This record gives sequence, C-alpha cells and structure tokens, in this order.
Amino acid sequence: MIKKLLSKYDIKTRLSILLLEISSKLSLKSAHFIGACIGWIALRIPGSLLRVTQKNIALCFPEMDKTKRQELVRNSLQHTAYLMMELGLAWLRPVEKNLAQIVNVTGQDIMELAVKQGQGVIVLAPHLGNWEWLNVYTSKIYPGVSVYKQPKQPLFDRILLSSREKGGGQLAPANTAGVKIIYRHLKQGGIVYILPDQVPGTEGGLITPFFGIPALTMTLVSRLTSKTGAKVVAVYGKRLNHHQGFEVVFKNVDERIYSPDMETSVTGLNATVESCVRDIPEQYQWSYKRFKRGSELYNTIYSKP
Repeated sequence: MIKKLLSKYDIKTRLSILLLEISSKLSLKSAHFIGACIGWIALRIPGSLLRVTQKNIALCFPEMDKTKRQELVRNSLQHTAYLMMELGLAWLRPVEKNLAQIVNVTGQDIMELAVKQGQGVIVLAPHLGNWEWLNVYTSKIYPGVSVYKQPKQPLFDRILLSSREKGGGQLAPANTAGVKIIYRHLKQGGIVYILPDQVPGTEGGLITPFFGIPALTMTLVSRLTSKTGAKVVAVYGKRLNHHQGFEVVFKNVDERIYSPDMETSVTGLNATVESCVRDIPEQYQWSYKRFKRGSELYNTIYSKP
C-alpha cells in the first residue's frame, strides 16, 4: 500500500518512508548499531540537534560538572539516534513481534489500581525512552484514546494512525474536537494517554518550573482531572542495555496534580515528568525545544551563538 502511495509525494517524503521500511527489516541490535553511528556523527557536526541538546542539559543540570554534562550530551544524542532507527520497527512490524521485546513491566499495580477505581485514567507518557514502543504495549493491554499532534504530511499521518491504532488504541487530534473526545471517554471511565511535556499554545498553557526553569506547560491534564475526577498515572518505555528490548515503567504522580489551584496542579505535572526523566536522563528528548515559550529571559535560548 505504501509503495502505491509514494508516487504522489515529493522526493524527501518518499525517501523518509523508504528509510522507515528498510529500518523495519532490521533487528533491534542492527538498528542500534546504525543509531550509534548517527549519534557519533551528530556529536561532531555542529547543528540544531547538538546545540539544543547542549543548551537544555546545561540549563536543567547546572549542578553537574562539565565532564558529566558532556557525557550526558553524548549519551542523549546516541539515544535520540536509537529512537530514529527504532521508528520503522515500532510502526511497521507486527504487534506480536514488538510485544515480544517488552521484557519487563514495573509498577503495573499502580495502573491496575487506577483502572479498578473506575473514574477514568489519565496516563502521562513523556518524551522519554521509546514512547512509540510503549504505545505497542499500552494499546494492547490498556487500550484507550491517545492525544497526538497531526503531522503536516498526510502520508505520515496515515502511517502514524495505522501504527498507533493497530494494537487496539484510538487517536484523538490535539485540538478542540480531540479534547471533546477524550473528555467523553474519561467520563465513561476510559483511559486517555497524553504527552505532558509538549509545549502548548499560549492559550492552553501556564508558565511553571520544569527543572527550575520557567516553561509554558499544558493545563489540559489539570482541567480534565478537575472536571472528571480521573486518576493520573505516569509511564515510560525504558530502553534496556545491550539491545535487550524495553521495560514499561508505571509511576505514581506528584499529588499536587489533583490540586484545585491551577498553578499548583500544573507545577505537580512538571514535577511528575521531572521525576521520570531523572530515572533515565540520557533517554529524554533533550533535542526538543521545551523552553521555547517560557519567560522573556529565555526567548533567545535556542538561537545560534
């Protein structure tokens, strides 16, 4: 099907899809080997990927000495490249094959308790580890509605929809219509998955600290929790050493999330994400411009020197 559709799109899109198809045929070990090479190159060629990663890590870990920060930058770029090479596997391979590489689940009792309470569950899945592989597990074991930002390219949107819904989950766009879908789903006692560290539009966010840095943070989770009484759980898909697969980790959230005060609740949201990131900081997406809409002080943080 993909090959038939490719003729309608530009060279860049066709090349990207073909690379996804090629990478989907690799073993996880082979994908990581290529990823390690890409990470090595990214560390040595000045560009946005390296610059943003360096600036974010320097901001968030001021207590770290220079040597440790450089090591974290190096490891972060390697895991970013791993993620790039894992996309084809996560998106295009059969669900059963990918489920077989989830070798451990930690904190499942936390999720089970939240589900049993029957008030709906909001699952926070930050950009940590491999969230696409995590989706393979959650959409099969705990199917629900995931909020996602639609790609500009329709073909990528089709592939993303096919991938994330093939296990049993459903996607809702990150817009007004999508919010209505997830609100209704929670009121029915369902499960909703949200990427909590995505920078929102100014009308849907509040500036609160993330690693001590003012960052525009979504208010959606706080509003949904207040209106529905849903329980909130955090989760991430940890990439294991030596290409052994992945571990799904569920965690309790910062209790401030349930506060009726919006600022307190959003602060609790960021504290929850920060707690997850500190577990495996090298696997966080430090290349994302998380502080691009913060206080005036950081308006030029990602500009070139």
